[in-house]
Amino acid sequence: MLSTTLVLCSLVALFFGTVPGVRAIVLITKDEMKVVNGSNATISCKILTCYEMKQEKIELKWFYKFNETSKAFPIFSHIGKKKIIMSELFRDRLKFLSNVGKAEAGITLLDVQLDDTGWYNCTAIHTEDRKNTGWSATHLLVVTEIIPEDRTVMIIVTSCVLGLLGLLILVVIIRKVVAHVRERLHPEDKKDRLMNTSPQHDNVENCVNNSKESMAREANA
Repeated sequence: MLSTTLVLCSLVALFFGTVPGVRAIVLITKDEMKVVNGSNATISCKILTCYEMKQEKIELKWFYKFNETSKAFPIFSHIGKKKIIMSELFRDRLKFLSNVGKAEAGITLLDVQLDDTGWYNCTAIHTEDRKNTGWSATHLLVVTEIIPEDRTVMIIVTSCVLGLLGLLILVVIIRKVVAHVRERLHPEDKKDRLMNTSPQHDNVENCVNNSKESMAREANA
């Protein structure tokens, strides 16, 4: 978290260094979450800021809307030490277990229902810079069950590729072993091959052929 904050502050200084007093507050959430109906859902929200991170200096609010076109309405606020659930829809089901002083601003929804599907928007303002508001949204999708992803095709393809590679390696090893055993059982074959492929062997063979041709010419003469 510290290194990320330092990077953020460096970028702010790089782009806005000529403007006195410029700071930033950025919120990071997941783009989408899937949860099973009747379970608990924790929607995380991380705070990044160049300001001093103190709970009493962060004004945090969460908003909810049913879909992309509907109007968002506030459901929770955390200002100073006051924590207020602002919507009857989540009155007994919303818990704030995070620690703003440690840059955590997530909320937990208990016993989520299918109707809880929608966009949850986290916003935050630092008291030293009320002109800049950090915000980030998560799309929560409540389903009756989460079907595991079918990876059968990928597993089959991977197995075939690995099997083919294993077969090729086995063939190479067998050829090496057979060649080694043959050399151990018939060392003269190796010697003959070396002799037949050596330059000295070629010179001797050429000399013998020349001698035979000379003797044939003398006999004819």
